[in-house]
Amino acid sequence: MSSARQRKQNQASAVAAAPDVPAVAPSPATGGAPLTIAQCLSRALAGGSNWEKDELLDTVSVVRIFWSLALGAIWGVLGMSGLVGFLALAAGLVFAPLLFARFHLRIDPELVGFSSGFSDLITEGFAPGMAAAMLAWITLYTAFHSSL
Repeated sequence: MSSARQRKQNQASAVAAAPDVPAVAPSPATGGAPLTIAQCLSRALAGGSNWEKDELLDTVSVVRIFWSLALGAIWGVLGMSGLVGFLALAAGLVFAPLLFARFHLRIDPELVGFSSGFSDLITEGFAPGMAAAMLAWITLYTAFHSSL
């Protein structure tokens, strides 16, 4: 009984003493430091280069946020509304980063380490991107098309 209790205490102390895991994966290109937003954008604008999987996912997430703000602003100013506007926005948030990664960054999914193609790129940053797009869309739609 006491040895089982001792093992549980050792496991609990090992979990408590575990180092913190960084929120963004360390980049070998920056000496193990995580990529900043500016570094993500500069690498994204530079085009094709050697990419680690985590760096690519971080960069696509940052690009998706900026793209979603732009799309949401355009939708709001143009007065798009309803299900058609929402589905067009979702399609733009899914397919634009895929086209960006495939043709501008020249990414081959197998060489980067995506075993299932670009499915990781579809999901990476989609929820925050959709939230940012909806925020911009609703705010600008209300500002331009409301009769308050």
